[in-house]
Amino acid sequence: MPATTFPAGLIRPWYPAGKTAHTRADCPDLLRAAAKPQEGPGWLNPRQGPVCGTCMPSWDAVCHTCGWSLAEGRRDGSHISEDDAKKWMAEHECEPEVGLVPPKNATNGTGQSPNQLSLFDIKDAA
Repeated sequence: MPATTFPAGLIRPWYPAGKTAHTRADCPDLLRAAAKPQEGPGWLNPRQGPVCGTCMPSWDAVCHTCGWSLAEGRRDGSHISEDDAKKWMAEHECEPEVGLVPPKNATNGTGQSPNQLSLFDIKDAA
């Protein structure tokens, strides 16, 4: 069963394995930790703990001016939500262009993010 996302960003079903949460019962990392995965109680909040990157690919935000990215800044491999990436884009000081990078399975078929905005667009929208 694919994961369902609640509007507040909460996810269900989810499967705990040690300190990592998974959104797919067939995740190879989960199956290595638990032969028979059990569904976790309630809803998973991906902001409150590490979420398996195999189960839930991360977003990223990349500055095309300085070459820096949110993922490089974190360096811990923690999950990056779309909201996290948009916040980083809005706060990054480099001009003129910062682009949002969706998970690899969320592109518009051209290999580019449908959500790429220049920093000017973001600041004008605020």
